[in-house]
Amino acid sequence: MATMAADTGKSWRSRRQFSEEFRTQAVRVILEEGKSVGAVARALDLTASAWR
Repeated sequence: MATMAADTGKSWRSRRQFSEEFRTQAVRVILEEGKSVGAVARALDLTASAWR
């Protein structure tokens, strides 16, 4: 069975895993510094939907 990436010619990024500490610090920046989810996501090279 062919993968979607092979069919479209796109290379897919493997799913990344983040430590509990990384996630805690990211949420802390949002809550304590008042930055938006989108701004923090961009700074961490994530999509905003990755937070949901």
